Amino acid sequence: MASSEDTAADSTGKPAGDPAPDRRGATPMKIAFALRESGAEVPLPEAVVEVDTGSYPTLLNQAQESGFVPAFGEPPATSAEVQVRSGQFTSLLLLGERQIWEMDPPAPVASAWTDAAAHHGIAIVSVVPPGTWPSDITGLPPAEAAARFAHSLEQARDAHHLLHGTARVVHT
Repeated sequence: MASSEDTAADSTGKPAGDPAPDRRGATPMKIAFALRESGAEVPLPEAVVEVDTGSYPTLLNQAQESGFVPAFGEPPATSAEVQVRSGQFTSLLLLGERQIWEMDPPAPVASAWTDAAAHHGIAIVSVVPPGTWPSDITGLPPAEAAARFAHSLEQARDAHHLLHGTARVVHT
């Protein structure tokens, strides 16, 4: 991640005959947003997601089945979808929209992030294991908090624990 946004925090379109999607709205989820410098004129939007220990095995399995891979090289295209409504990240859909991880409450996203998402039509989504999020960054100056967070992500990536992929961004 090259720059931090300093933001930490329905309709599935399925035919009527399909089974109802599994909603994970009660799952505690942490999320951070960044803009990743690329060769493009507009940086790529990124969302970093961490859930609690009890939910992580389910999220990990669903992310892998959706096409997420260990974070080496460029993130692959996946079947995942990120939903944004009125400048807020509302949900992450996995497994062809059958698994819905909702933010409760929705997480505010900076306009630069939503603008980049609208430009590219995708966002990089990184899934990290519980405990990756530094517990000691609350109240730190933004640059120091971002540096500690980036170091923690680097450690997760080096240990092969960070999964990533691109998800289609849908403004609902």
